[in-house]
Amino acid sequence: MGRSNNFEYTPFSPVQLRSLMAAKVLVAREQGWFCDERETAMEVPATLEGLLLFVILWWFSRKPRPTGAVSGLFLLGYGVLRFLVEFTREPDGFLGLLALGWSMGQWLSLPMILGGIAMLVWAYWPRRAVARY
Repeated sequence: MGRSNNFEYTPFSPVQLRSLMAAKVLVAREQGWFCDERETAMEVPATLEGLLLFVILWWFSRKPRPTGAVSGLFLLGYGVLRFLVEFTREPDGFLGLLALGWSMGQWLSLPMILGGIAMLVWAYWPRRAVARY
């Protein structure tokens, strides 16, 4: 299960979400489907880190880009989306939340974000033509 929240813009209360998930599990069991209660917690990363990142990279790579630009955007995009998804996940029980209230996954996403920014800066950095003999 994901981390409980108290966001005002959440369309369902935690009690309503639990009852909806319980109903989903019951229907799946009645129809003989395998269903795990954590399934919806896996849909968020699959949608963001899979589908959304693919669409962004596909759109970005339609035009010719400098060497390393698409890879830099992938690293940056994956790091940012992973950082955001970690807000919905329950932190490791033995670690809990670390400094600034971030989970270990968020802290480990920071090097990816910084690496993606560095690759994009390197890809778009103006270079002088070098004479080769």
